[in-house]
Amino acid sequence: MDPRWEEMKVALNKLHQDLEQFWAQPDVKACSAPDLIAKFLETIDSTLPEMERLGFFASNCSNHLDWSGICQVFEYLIAENLDEGDTYFRWTFIGRGYLKDIENHSLEERVRVAADLESIFERAAEDSDSFWDKVRAYFYYDHPLKAEQPQLYLLKSKEWFERAIASEEFNECDHHDLQALGHVFFELGDFKTALLWYEKYAAVEDLCGDACFLDRTLTEKRLVECRKRSTDVDGQ
Repeated sequence: MDPRWEEMKVALNKLHQDLEQFWAQPDVKACSAPDLIAKFLETIDSTLPEMERLGFFASNCSNHLDWSGICQVFEYLIAENLDEGDTYFRWTFIGRGYLKDIENHSLEERVRVAADLESIFERAAEDSDSFWDKVRAYFYYDHPLKAEQPQLYLLKSKEWFERAIASEEFNECDHHDLQALGHVFFELGDFKTALLWYEKYAAVEDLCGDACFLDRTLTEKRLVECRKRSTDVDGQ
């Protein structure tokens, strides 16, 4: 194994342990974002470069701060150019986790976070020309208001997925995307296109195994329904 990777792994483990002790300090969560980051840099000793430490800290703060506090940390990092270019992505990744956490966050909270995420996506596009087509497609598919306004958010998801499909970065071997595409078209009532993506999904090797988060049962059920509908149409 590459010794540099081993050193990195040891440094990250140490940083994780040090951060747990850092957050355990009394009143540390009451600090403003600038003071919090300054305190982190002053008290945490690490062999990792400062930018890498700050990126790890930004991701880790989601375990200890509320959404408002998280936003203040990321706003400060961006304003002070204290990032490696992936700050917006880290920020939206945390926010998307909020949207899915229905057990710990109310609908009102998740709707508020979703509104913030839309603004963050727009800023990322303006500041770094990063559109993240696929990420935004998943965002709209998981939007907390999709249950109330399915057509609106499914069409937005479809639009961004179609942009993702047209890009060179889209990978038809990623069974997560294939399933999601099938679901979007199925829920829009476009069963012919849903069948296309479900069959591609069924043909792709599952490299995740038991660790995969996909709901295979729902996908397989919908695949059968799409095939049945297709047969019924052909038989008419």
